[in-house]
Amino acid sequence: MSKNKGNQEEGRFVNPYNFVSLDAKCERTEPENGNFTGYFTCTLTTKSPIFIPNSETVGDNEKTQEFFSYEYSKEHAKTKSSHYEPTIPGSEIKGMVRSVHEAAFNGCLSQINTNKPIHKRSMEPKKAGLLSFDKTSNQFFIQPCERVMLNVTKENKFGKVFKKTSFTEGSTIFIERSQDPYKNDRRMPYYVDDVSEIKGSMYERGYVHIGEPFGKKKHHESVFVVKKHLNKKSVSTEEIERLIKVLENYRNEKINLNKEKSRHSGYTKFMICESVNEIPVYYSTINDEFTHLSPAMLSQEASLKTIGDLIEHHGGYQSCKCKNNLCRSCALFGFVSEEAGKASKVRFGDASINPSHNEYYEETVRILLGEPRFNTTEFYTEINEKYSNNRLWTYDYAQLKNKNREPLNIKDIRIRGRKFYWHGANIPASIEESTDMTRKIRPLKTNSDFTFEVYFEQLTKEELQQLQWSLDFNNEENGHKLGQGKPLGYGSVQIKLEKLVLREINYEDGHWHLNEYTSSEEGGKGNWVELDKGEDLELKLPDDLSTPRKELLEITKLEQPFTKEISYPKAETKPGGNSVNDKASHQWFTINRNNAKKGKQQTLPSIEDEVNGKEMTRKLK
Repeated sequence: MSKNKGNQEEGRFVNPYNFVSLDAKCERTEPENGNFTGYFTCTLTTKSPIFIPNSETVGDNEKTQEFFSYEYSKEHAKTKSSHYEPTIPGSEIKGMVRSVHEAAFNGCLSQINTNKPIHKRSMEPKKAGLLSFDKTSNQFFIQPCERVMLNVTKENKFGKVFKKTSFTEGSTIFIERSQDPYKNDRRMPYYVDDVSEIKGSMYERGYVHIGEPFGKKKHHESVFVVKKHLNKKSVSTEEIERLIKVLENYRNEKINLNKEKSRHSGYTKFMICESVNEIPVYYSTINDEFTHLSPAMLSQEASLKTIGDLIEHHGGYQSCKCKNNLCRSCALFGFVSEEAGKASKVRFGDASINPSHNEYYEETVRILLGEPRFNTTEFYTEINEKYSNNRLWTYDYAQLKNKNREPLNIKDIRIRGRKFYWHGANIPASIEESTDMTRKIRPLKTNSDFTFEVYFEQLTKEELQQLQWSLDFNNEENGHKLGQGKPLGYGSVQIKLEKLVLREINYEDGHWHLNEYTSSEEGGKGNWVELDKGEDLELKLPDDLSTPRKELLEITKLEQPFTKEISYPKAETKPGGNSVNDKASHQWFTINRNNAKKGKQQTLPSIEDEVNGKEMTRKLK
């Protein structure tokens, strides 16, 4: 499909981010020192509105956050009505350039949170069971159960109503179940007709399970009754560890936002220990083994794998640890680990604005904040080709077409690469509704010029070439992303190298002087000519590009034919629905995962496919 035809397809959107591939292996060597010491003088031009937050204004999401400035203080803000002179801290620019260097020159994944918990919500209903610990065998067991509906709302078709406060989680009661089934629901076909504290001829033992609120839809709790025709099964220690991780996630307010808002308890009454005796739990099965225990039928599932495990297994891309064995990026930019550290060979000065370009937007905008969501496996990961027909997977298993789960070993799943954002979008974009994930900001306008220096010491020629390429890509078509609001189109900047100054030492008398270089018109971008002597200095890298560098040059192009189509996934759950929740991107992922059952789930196209329009992500209903 041609680019033009692909870009005209109705309903297409281009996800704001994509991934630059990793090489087969992260190469590490003993770092070397070279003879190049000096600095670049650079101009940074904003190609879209940008925003660097001032830490003193971060906090209340309804108060406007101001751009970073050394002039700003809360006391000063009470008396000064005009905007402050913006500054881009050198540390911000260094992190931006390092990300490009790592992607282009096979550096480690130094900036990724390798210990972040991996979890994903499963929409497959789990089975009911009772968890217990047997001291004789020193093992946990699950006894399969069936659920009987316990009506706790009002008298209706769901049976006799009971007071919810009369029961506690896991308590033992005796119930008489209904004769007629409820809606022929195979997961909970009967409801409780009566409850007794003692067992009678028509009564059977049950265990109360009190779940979390579910808006206005929930009208019942559950009673777990043992399926006597099924035997209990042992559960591995790993599965208990996984359950503990699930509970930790639900109790973490940064992960479970409903707990922070007091809409969810975090299952605080759910305790796992070796003295447990018949605790109601839910479980799934893989190859007849009981797995992925949880406190709810529809629940988060935690993986025992970590992002660190994946990147170490697939190419050894974990952060460098030994100062005598470093990737190119750590050798140049420095690193710190628990075992060792190495100082950076480069230093980035703060970027000062051209006074005539100090233009802010008068009206504030509200942007969406976020962080990498590794649980979005259909976008963040790839799986072994043998599972290519099964387009729903987690870090632990692939969901087969027959709904069975096939376990995934660490060799079967890998992260897609390094995350970068496309340039372009409809800006200044503003989110209409205020949420915990939005902030009001006052961005700086397009075409604002900043000046800064990059100082370097004892670089080899190859290091200097790679540093230069990471700054300006050796061309005028590409740019970086900086600051907040990248998915909405904010943060596009371009760096131009104005001057190169190198130190030259006379080893006979010990004196040194600085040689100034300007860009060479004849040699092309990336090469320099010395002003006094006219000598050429070739620093342009060879044109033989690796696959990651080719992809990097594609996604960092400032002009794309699909600029207007860049947005987060679009979905419409209700015809004409206008609320944020109706059109939120999580609705798209929910519909998409349901489509996986039909073999129609969409995954994130590669950078190459996105550019060529071969495979496109679309709006879902």
